[in-house]
Amino acid sequence: MTETTEGKTGEKKKKVILALDDAPANLQIIQNTLKDEFDIRLAKSVQMAVTALSRSVPDLLLLDVAMPEMSGFEFVKMLRANPRWEGIPVLFVSSCASEDFAAQADFQGAKGYIVKPFNPESLRNLVRKVFDACPDA
Repeated sequence: MTETTEGKTGEKKKKVILALDDAPANLQIIQNTLKDEFDIRLAKSVQMAVTALSRSVPDLLLLDVAMPEMSGFEFVKMLRANPRWEGIPVLFVSSCASEDFAAQADFQGAKGYIVKPFNPESLRNLVRKVFDACPDA
């Protein structure tokens, strides 16, 4: 399983995950679930996420679908239009479990999605699976 990368001096560095969700409680759950294995960055708005992305490119983006400023799907379209961000793997987090949602997530190139409320171990396993499948992430 790949949760770290080699830093410049050879030390192990945690993979960076940027989580974007407008609900602070959801961000807290994500952080508490993943913080032991990964470096978690939190954004509660699209603007905060864009600012974080401008500073450094994460290894994975956990993205809520239903946000007030724009949908997660719209955010991914914006992400894919920027050459610096187009290759960031995305996992959608949503309270919607419909087939239409799954098809849209797949169409957007998501590496997967998880439905809220989720089991913390299921989220950890999904994130690990993405990193195992995308070792360069």
